Amino acid sequence: MSKTIRSYTSDGAQVLYPIDFVNGFIKREYVYVYLDTEDYTTQLTYTWISDSQIQLTSPVANGLQFHIRRVIPRDDAVNDYQDGAILKEKNLDDSYDQALMILEEVEDGYVTGPSTKIEDLIQVGQGASFVQEERPSDPVIDGVRWYKPSEATTYVWYTDDDSGQWVEENPSVVDAPNRIIPFATVAEATADTSLAEGNTIQIAERANGIFNVISGTGTANTFNIIAHDSLSLSFVLRVGDRPNVLEFGATGDGATDDYAAIQATLNYASSNQRRTVYLPAGSYVTSQKLINTDINATAGSSACGIVGDGPFSTRLKPSGDFTVLNLLSSYVTCGGFSIEWALTAIGSIPSTRIGVEFGSGTNQTSQCKFQDILVMYAYRSFYLKDWVAFPGFGTMYIVDFERLVSFRAANYGFYLDSVDNGSTTLRFASCWANCSDSTGTYGGEGFFIDGVNDVLMENVAIDFCNSRAIWLNTGMSVNLVGIALESCFSNVLNAPLIQIDATAATITGVKEIACTVDVGGGNVAYGIYAMPDTTINVSGYSRVNLTTTSGTLYKVGLNNASSRINVSDSSVQFAEALDNGWFSMMSFGGIRYSSTGNPPTQGVNQRGEYVRSQTQTVGSPKGWYCTVAGTPGTWVSEGNL
Repeated sequence: MSKTIRSYTSDGAQVLYPIDFVNGFIKREYVYVYLDTEDYTTQLTYTWISDSQIQLTSPVANGLQFHIRRVIPRDDAVNDYQDGAILKEKNLDDSYDQALMILEEVEDGYVTGPSTKIEDLIQVGQGASFVQEERPSDPVIDGVRWYKPSEATTYVWYTDDDSGQWVEENPSVVDAPNRIIPFATVAEATADTSLAEGNTIQIAERANGIFNVISGTGTANTFNIIAHDSLSLSFVLRVGDRPNVLEFGATGDGATDDYAAIQATLNYASSNQRRTVYLPAGSYVTSQKLINTDINATAGSSACGIVGDGPFSTRLKPSGDFTVLNLLSSYVTCGGFSIEWALTAIGSIPSTRIGVEFGSGTNQTSQCKFQDILVMYAYRSFYLKDWVAFPGFGTMYIVDFERLVSFRAANYGFYLDSVDNGSTTLRFASCWANCSDSTGTYGGEGFFIDGVNDVLMENVAIDFCNSRAIWLNTGMSVNLVGIALESCFSNVLNAPLIQIDATAATITGVKEIACTVDVGGGNVAYGIYAMPDTTINVSGYSRVNLTTTSGTLYKVGLNNASSRINVSDSSVQFAEALDNGWFSMMSFGGIRYSSTGNPPTQGVNQRGEYVRSQTQTVGSPKGWYCTVAGTPGTWVSEGNL
């Protein structure tokens, strides 16, 4: 988006418009409102409502285009400093902003001054990366443009084998081999019979991709190698370090099936040591599952990352109910896009709808980062299958998930099952699972993670889940920090919102907001539930606006005598914990308590452990020490009160 100008087509009625330049403006007098057919100095009549809004005196005629533009003086300083003057913070800020805003105008194409735009100087080379007299440093990718004002000429950088050069764009002589010949469309280029082997062409329709003209058509594939219509010539795309799907023929128009072009880009990148494929902003319809490797290779193909311009900017639109994206990556980054099915009620979402599937029976996912991905109306948004028949494969090692969003998944937002293949060390940061149905009621569940040795969750939110928000069956350690459970529904007997089955877990900061419990009669459910042989350390547990329809939602609970919960602060009270008969396996403020007036009779205990009686009366034991380790061990009274 332009930083210094906003353009509108009037509807003949609207008169209020925002002033929302990226870095604001220094003075109101530097803001101009004018018709597209006029110079910016011929202004429309308007008044300022505030520094962020103006009101036209009368609406612009329907269908006419007009602009709101910020123009910063270039010949005069906003502040003219004198020796001995007192400097104020605003003066320095304005001086800095003047320089910054002039640079933004240059980025938007206003090169030589307030009234001249780059397209007024040249007819080609729009969007130059460099506008300067001196030769820029050699770029690392093809297609970078340099405009040299003194020559009114744009040069394009491209590499050939191991060397690179700046080549004049749209030169006056187009038949020299090192000149770039521009074409608007593929059809125009393939119909031009003046082309010959050795020419270099540029096709605007293919994201201004640059192609070498070679002899023969035997390797043409319509993507990165295009055959001429009538001559024995092919156009071979010069692919940069980050292949662009538009250069391979994808349209991103929301109507054309772009599957073949996108997969062709992934195939090329994976087999040619390109680590990342770029999907520019657009809506890409796909009719089949996309895989980030060369699906035609029998051996030797790696995998590549996939990056877009952000969710709702780069959009993958599946045309059916299938897995949209299978990521088999190691040592790559993927993200910056959304996967969007149309709004669908949860009961109508088939189990074949999978947003992102990780791994396969022949691949691992290791040392990767998946970030800024949104999946809407899937059965499972993010999915790792348990590859039982493929020992050692389908696993995930040291993987970061950042800002992943599952919106209204029917089953689970995140379902990672690796119980037979032993994944380890997964980190979730700022992820969100919205589990509501399309009607805004309770729907699917949040996170299910099975067979992963170490899990870290930070700033994770789950909304409208039905029963379990987080279900972790892991082998070793779990750390949950800053977990928000909003409008979740607990309606299954003994079903917790957070269920942990791990050797050790630390949960710091859980907030329930407007949750509901309805488990019938005197039955119970739990906020946090410790499974057998699990020790959970809890602190910072808060609850706001709990609705109790039937039953009780305890904050913490134990599964059996081998479960332990340690509450290190006052966020969980005795009455908010359910021991299920093993109350001495809970500690509050570092002290274990017995609610029966007796020492522990179950569970593994170590010598030196202490349990205090919660039912102390005069003449009864104050507590007990374990003198011999065991199950339950030997306990000796501390003495009577």
